[in-house]
Amino acid sequence: MVATDFDWIKFGLAVLGSSVISALINTGWNVYSKRQDKKEKDNKDLEEREHELLMALAWVDNLSISFYESMLSINEYINDMHNMPNGYDPKHAPNIEEPKEVNLKLLPIGFRTEILLIGQNFKYSSDFIYAAFEYWAEVEECYVFELQRIAFYGVQISKFSDRFRGAIYKKSEKLNDAHEYFFSEKEKYLKRCLKFQNVTFLPEIEREAKGNKG
Repeated sequence: MVATDFDWIKFGLAVLGSSVISALINTGWNVYSKRQDKKEKDNKDLEEREHELLMALAWVDNLSISFYESMLSINEYINDMHNMPNGYDPKHAPNIEEPKEVNLKLLPIGFRTEILLIGQNFKYSSDFIYAAFEYWAEVEECYVFELQRIAFYGVQISKFSDRFRGAIYKKSEKLNDAHEYFFSEKEKYLKRCLKFQNVTFLPEIEREAKGNKG
């Protein structure tokens, strides 16, 4: 039996075909692999960004809680002052913490600008209280000014927190008491400012009260 001549042309085409298919498979796999790597990187970046936003939100929430606790502490101390021999005891004075620094890069630029402005104005507002204590105000009056300051900027923090929480689709019920307290206390001081014309109030309270009256 005579062996059939080997068809080198068909063999070459078959080899070439398999090489092309292999190349296509490899190319396709590389493209798929790169897409998967990019997808995983994008997902990781998204997770990191979400984590950063939650950290920023936690900072805002803690700031609200700190303001709230400071107001409760000051009110308690003012009530206790009336039973102290000298009117007040510096050793047991409430500790009023200034807002702690936060990495503002964690916040979207619009929110970043807003919270930075609130923080700056809150700190600048203390200049009035220090000057009042140095030149004319009694200790209790200064603590009342501090209550007004925290209530005024606590309302701004509350509004900021609500908008920020809504922007990242995150809700929290635990701060409702703090937010409501800021609003009610601020409203109380605004009404007193309009009623008692001869009493000095925090400049921010006086400006808003007069603005509302007009």
